[in-house]
Amino acid sequence: MKFLSAVIALVCLVAPIFGKPVGEEIIIIRSESENNGDGTYRYLWETSDGTQVEESGYLKPNGNANPIQVAEGSYQYLR
Repeated sequence: MKFLSAVIALVCLVAPIFGKPVGEEIIIIRSESENNGDGTYRYLWETSDGTQVEESGYLKPNGNANPIQVAEGSYQYLR
């Protein structure tokens, strides 16, 4: 347990070194969302640091009364 605590503490100390510079404000520059109420949807967003996320979904018949929710999408980020 002490070892795990030491590892967590070390990660917390080192993680900011590899993160974004302190004080850099990241804003959402694009955001779209659509929910059709029938199981189909689509959303996307993009931030000023180049991060992009997009997802869409639909209901896939399952051969019974309970269709399967399918989600497809992508993400991109710059380091």
